[in-house]
Amino acid sequence: NLFRYGFSILLSFFLTPYIIRTLGDSAYGFWVVLLSFVGYAGILELGVQPAVVKLVGQYGTRHDSRKLEDLLASAFVFFLAMGFISSLLFAFVLPPLLPHVIKNTPEAFASRLLFLIVGLDILIMFLNTFFTGILYGRQLYATKNLVDIAVWILNAVLVFLLLERG
Repeated sequence: NLFRYGFSILLSFFLTPYIIRTLGDSAYGFWVVLLSFVGYAGILELGVQPAVVKLVGQYGTRHDSRKLEDLLASAFVFFLAMGFISSLLFAFVLPPLLPHVIKNTPEAFASRLLFLIVGLDILIMFLNTFFTGILYGRQLYATKNLVDIAVWILNAVLVFLLLERG
């Protein structure tokens, strides 16, 4: 856990100044507001992940594979649906509303492609929440830490590549 937190801090420490330098002050401010909307999408999780954690552990220790399969199927469909709905809202509803929320929206952020990419990221976030619930329910904390680190590295590489390409 300490390595996971240390890695997160170091990655943020080095990546944030690069992002600010590359985007500039106003575009970075817009980026932060955009990511705040991504954070709000997490509200639609509605507390299902803690239920998945509890019930995966409960059904797993009882060896009740039927209930476990039903739980996982239902939870997967829920997270997939919430991720899909959130992605659609983010990609198609937010862009026309954003100029009313933020004055002088940077042109680079008016791109529909950007909103589609972030919408896809939201879908992945919801699916990750589902799989995290399974890992926690099975008490595979070390595996969860490794998954987190791998995802952070992938995100950092993608941000770097996207910013380098303009």
